Amino acid sequence: MNILLVDDDFYIVDTVKSMINWEKIGIDGIYTALDAPSARQIMEGVPIQIILCDIEMGKESGLDLVEWARRQGSGAKVIFLTSYADFSYAQKAVTLQSFDYLLKPVQFPKLEEQLKKAAEEISREEAYHANLEKWMTSQSALKESFWRKLLFEDADEKAISHWMDTFGVKYTEDQSFLYICISIYDYETIYESLERGMFDFLLGNITHEIFSGEGYEVQALFRTDSEDASQWNMVLCHTGGTGSKEALERLGTEYIEQIDRVMHSKVSCYVGNEKPLQELAGETKAVVRMQEDDVLGIRKVKFLSDYEEKEIPYVEPSFTVWEDMLLQGETERLLREISLYENGLEINGSCNAGTLKLFLGDFQQMLYSVLHKKSISMNRLMKEPEFSDYRDAIRSLHHCRRYTDRAVRKAAQYIRFVEQEKSVVDVVKDYIEEHLDEELTREDFAARVYLNADYLAKLFKQETGLSIGNYLVERRMAKARQLLSATARPVNQIAVEAGYTNFSYFAKLFRKTTGMTPNEYRKSLKNPLK
Repeated sequence: MNILLVDDDFYIVDTVKSMINWEKIGIDGIYTALDAPSARQIMEGVPIQIILCDIEMGKESGLDLVEWARRQGSGAKVIFLTSYADFSYAQKAVTLQSFDYLLKPVQFPKLEEQLKKAAEEISREEAYHANLEKWMTSQSALKESFWRKLLFEDADEKAISHWMDTFGVKYTEDQSFLYICISIYDYETIYESLERGMFDFLLGNITHEIFSGEGYEVQALFRTDSEDASQWNMVLCHTGGTGSKEALERLGTEYIEQIDRVMHSKVSCYVGNEKPLQELAGETKAVVRMQEDDVLGIRKVKFLSDYEEKEIPYVEPSFTVWEDMLLQGETERLLREISLYENGLEINGSCNAGTLKLFLGDFQQMLYSVLHKKSISMNRLMKEPEFSDYRDAIRSLHHCRRYTDRAVRKAAQYIRFVEQEKSVVDVVKDYIEEHLDEELTREDFAARVYLNADYLAKLFKQETGLSIGNYLVERRMAKARQLLSATARPVNQIAVEAGYTNFSYFAKLFRKTTGMTPNEYRKSLKNPLK
């Protein structure tokens, strides 16, 4: 295990290095640095598990260093040292997931105790990951491979027998199994704060604990998509031969409540009928169809035996009225109207996957029509984070509500921006003035004002009489003239500050606009700087 000691006081680094019983803690690699750049260089070449770091270190603080390390993906345990009991330091240390925060002068027994705790926690985490990796290659993983093939590939008795031999599992012809599709909603909150392995571990523990009751045994549990945690597949068998619908409903209800309580996620369970191995693939397809069609089933246990696939007519809302509301800036009124429509779908049960998809498609077209009338780029709007969960929106009315609310609010924000008193051309001019030394494109300007790039170019020329490109050159040349007259900086440096890395091109443009080279212009001034 490696530790990195970082402090701009050599005496402190040397003292800590000599006063701690590193062997007792279990640390055998001790690296030291007197500033942040040196520490970064070490971390780029050596795996560091613990960082003991001073906060106040001149130009770049210990907080800056750890923030950089976190961006690089470092999970090192961090203990900060500081001479000041500053609340803002402690607050920042918390956001950087520090292990501890100690005041100088440090008490070495206390420091050694904290270092030991950090080392022990690292050892536990490493053991967990090692066990997880071992589990993934164990019989459980082979068993999952068998069930994945059986559920999603059509096969005869011979193929099933071959798979059992290949993956080392054994079932008999008279055994019956039950397929359950588990839909997980709103899992993103906990999924962002946990590693994928821990998320799967928690879900697996709860699933096995709950569904190993009422005489059932969990035979398999795995994601449908290896990267998507929203849908899981479970296979149960009953030790007594056949279970009951009532027992499954009790287990499913308890499961839904436990997932909500522990993982803060909403779950629905879609339950098939008990079938022998040869018929389970067909049953799986039927259950998945039910799950995909049911967009109202949040926190429900639903049985295939109760499901009836039926056509539901799509009743289109008053999109023309909604469009007028958005154009007139009546955002809250529009949101209430959309909510009433969505509530009606749920209350009447008049919504399935097909009708929800039609509604969302028309909703998107309504937004497109409004934005087009305002010359706002729909493509740019769709790149906003509020639109990233469209795939979830077509899965359930629950997600659809959240999506339409966010989409309307973001579209209204765009519209308010382009209608503000300060014109979009003024916004672009200000942006140019603040970024003259950077590489700029029409797309950069369009992104600032949410408009289509071609429309912005037309608008800009109408208001200024210049194209955006010519205006940019004019402002850069003005800055170059100002720097030539007010400073003694070298001409090549002025070219860079005016936004040109190619000096020859800069000199050519300067001569074209002034009739002189930069040096000639400087000499022509009445009071040139010596």
